[in-house]
Amino acid sequence: MKQINIRGPIVSDAEKWIYDFFEMACTTPGSFLAELQEADGEDVLVLINSVGGYVTQAAEIYEAIRSYSGKVTGKVIGQACSCASFIACAMYCEISPIGEIFIHNCSGGMEGDYRAMQQAKDALMQTNDNIILAYQEKTGLPKEQLQKMMDKNTTLSAREAVNMGFVDKISENSNYETKIDDRGMVAAAFGGVLPISNLSEQKRMALSALAHGIPSMVGEKNISQQREEPMGKLSDFLASNKDANNEYQTLIENAKKDAREEGITSERARMSAIDQIAGNVSQELVHHAKYVEPINAEQLALMALQNGAVATATQLNGEQPESGVQTDTTQPEQAGGTATINMEQLAKMTADFITSNAAGIQSPAKNPLTGAPGTDSVITDQMAKDASASVSKYL
Repeated sequence: MKQINIRGPIVSDAEKWIYDFFEMACTTPGSFLAELQEADGEDVLVLINSVGGYVTQAAEIYEAIRSYSGKVTGKVIGQACSCASFIACAMYCEISPIGEIFIHNCSGGMEGDYRAMQQAKDALMQTNDNIILAYQEKTGLPKEQLQKMMDKNTTLSAREAVNMGFVDKISENSNYETKIDDRGMVAAAFGGVLPISNLSEQKRMALSALAHGIPSMVGEKNISQQREEPMGKLSDFLASNKDANNEYQTLIENAKKDAREEGITSERARMSAIDQIAGNVSQELVHHAKYVEPINAEQLALMALQNGAVATATQLNGEQPESGVQTDTTQPEQAGGTATINMEQLAKMTADFITSNAAGIQSPAKNPLTGAPGTDSVITDQMAKDASASVSKYL
């Protein structure tokens, strides 16, 4: 005898992969019919423990049982609620001593004006009548009595279900293996979606992520395969997936190329800016700034001022500054005969740099422009102004 389980909510085949992903029981027409076909006429035992679900999906299972060529026996081992209750009516069925049958009106949603609401009402009433027909065929009870029971959302104990004819017998001890789902009582119609209130916070977040961004290609087969064959290390995944590895290597190479190009562009800009003031700065400092401890042109100009290594315009003409500061007066050659940078520009650039960084720069031991002794204190705004004035004085 083949055993087929109807467990968890009864949903569409398209929704099954979601329940599989969360490792939650569900029943779909496709999975039930596949197992019924495998039985190929042999006796079948259908174990029911379900909160119900979509009426149309349950109706397909109901008719498959009625049309099966072999003998089908059912057992309610927990609860047969909502549409699962009329599935139990499709065959000879026993019920556990602590089992329950729950029946109620079908429900649904609709948007629109009063005409749409009336159409929705008519559709719901028609579906109720169809369900009542299944109950009547099994129980022989009048339609009016069954409708009143559905209106009240009626729960029947095992004994009541047998007495009213919904099932045929209270079962004795059995040898079948099963697992009872503890999903709680169904208060009304079941909507066919996951019982979100029973999920952990982690699974709720995962479900939300799936709802907002999961690719359309992901389905039952993909999810099952991912659960059974975890990806593991990235290197292992790439080794076994040629296309993914090629794409990954291309991304890496493009990232390296972009980084190289950005670095080259940045370094060229730094070197070019230093070259613009190199004719007015000690070549030793220029070499140091370029290759030893790389700094930008603004930092080099400040360092030159701090170390008295700036060749001013008067010094380039062979004159000595009024302060008596001794600096190298030899004008370095410029590649291609290019003129040296305008010292007014250098002075302004340096003064602006000093002013903007005054709060974090320590004073030198001796002011290279005035010869005045320095202090250990941080440069103040006034000192920055004085430095700017001193630079301008010797231009």
